[in-house]
Amino acid sequence: MASKHALFRIFYRVGFTPWDGHPLARSLRDLIEGNGARALSAGSALELGCGTGDASIYLANHGWHVTSVDFVPSALRKARAKAKEANTPVDFRRTDVTQLRNAGIESGFDLIVDNGCLHNMSDGDRDAYVREV
Repeated sequence: MASKHALFRIFYRVGFTPWDGHPLARSLRDLIEGNGARALSAGSALELGCGTGDASIYLANHGWHVTSVDFVPSALRKARAKAKEANTPVDFRRTDVTQLRNAGIESGFDLIVDNGCLHNMSDGDRDAYVREV
């Protein structure tokens, strides 16, 4: 996992973040807003690999209590700045998703959002994440 950490830090440092700045997934918006179906009631949410925080801020703006994790400091700085500018409370934490308990993040979330974190992990790291939740 250390090589993935270094790679993503480099991507953010040089500004190569093609995953950033896209509209939120329709499936997430439909789940939260309803869009023809019953919307999911707001509760507690965990976003894995939150990057610059767009989904987390969206959820918080819709009444969710959001905890968001990422391991890239520059991504979290941008996420915190966006949340502050939007006057939106989000609990951003720097940690690896395989170390949630060590960061004081326990289970019991009503919603877990992943926009590209878990599929980038090795099988062993995904297994470690599953043990965490």
